[in-house]
Amino acid sequence: LEFATAVFPHYFLPLATVANVGKSIGVSTSMSITPAIHRSFALTDNMADISAKMQAQQVVADNVGLALAIVLTKVLAKAAPSKGALVAIPFMAYPVLATLDMFFIRNELRS
Repeated sequence: LEFATAVFPHYFLPLATVANVGKSIGVSTSMSITPAIHRSFALTDNMADISAKMQAQQVVADNVGLALAIVLTKVLAKAAPSKGALVAIPFMAYPVLATLDMFFIRNELRS
């Protein structure tokens, strides 16, 4: 929904509000199941180690993703034929990136 704010700027506030409610629900769900996932990885009393490693991996992945997004935005802003094409890029990239994210999470949990 956040992507839609670029396409429908006159509906920014309602779209952003609904998107933030959805993100809050996602964060709440994630926070409630994360301890169970960490416990399943713990072989002994190493919950702190597991939690720290998972948090470190998440921070690194977030920072790498942010850096790539900045670089791609700069490159694509110069190469895009129009502003409409630049706005469409997130809509095209999101399904691919979301699928890759789910694939890697699945593989991480299975290993």
